[in-house]
Amino acid sequence: MSSRGFTLIEMMVTIALLTIALGIAVPEMRSWLEIRKTRAAAEALLDGVRLARQEALTRNAGVEFRYDSATRTWAIGCAAVTTTCPATIRSREVYRAGNSTSITVNPTGTSILTFTGIGTRRATNADTSAPMQLLTASSTLSSIDQEYAIAITAGGQNKLCDPAVATAGDPRKCP
Repeated sequence: MSSRGFTLIEMMVTIALLTIALGIAVPEMRSWLEIRKTRAAAEALLDGVRLARQEALTRNAGVEFRYDSATRTWAIGCAAVTTTCPATIRSREVYRAGNSTSITVNPTGTSILTFTGIGTRRATNADTSAPMQLLTASSTLSSIDQEYAIAITAGGQNKLCDPAVATAGDPRKCP
């Protein structure tokens, strides 16, 4: 005689195995999502820096990249506003409120990076402040230790790097 269906014991064993699997997978998934949010914020900053440099080259004029930590946004605009070069060319939110990402700027207190018409980083901004040289995105959760940085050289080159990497020759190393 053939039997169809599941016994109660088979069903309980299956539910127990699923519960164990979910108990292992859910914390790992949270960590993975948090790392992805932090990387997305770093990539949004890198997009802004690259766009500012490209606009400076295209317009052959000084273009500023500005990061506002209060509104979590970046904006790019011309250092010297004219009819053909506006104060705000584009702006974007880096991450949404409630996200546990934190952005730090080096040198501390700086919020502007100015590119010259040939794409290099200006030595001082129009307001005489030092330009940004490093932007770091990190998670505020203690269980996540991954950081991403955007390094901007004096020549205007910019790259997404990992500040924890110290090995010479590793492409993830910050300059």
